[in-house]
Amino acid sequence: SVGHVSIAKEYRGRGLGTFMISETIKFFEHKNIKKIVLSTDFKNEVAKKMYLKNGFQITGIIYQLQGKYFFGHNKNNVFKKILKLIV
Repeated sequence: SVGHVSIAKEYRGRGLGTFMISETIKFFEHKNIKKIVLSTDFKNEVAKKMYLKNGFQITGIIYQLQGKYFFGHNKNNVFKKILKLIV
């Protein structure tokens, strides 16, 4: 589990996020991991666009209250990508 990843403002817009996602997907495929689940703040349109562009789908919404996560409230979008089987 990775807690938080971000790109410093001065380095945004250079494809680094897309590169990191792409390399992470390749690593997981190599390790035969079948699913990646991540979340981002529902207001973070840049991150949502990047995840969707890289094949993730919005599969739910969660919110955080006092350090606990709950499904069904409009706080964070949950993205999921099912990786193809490596033969």
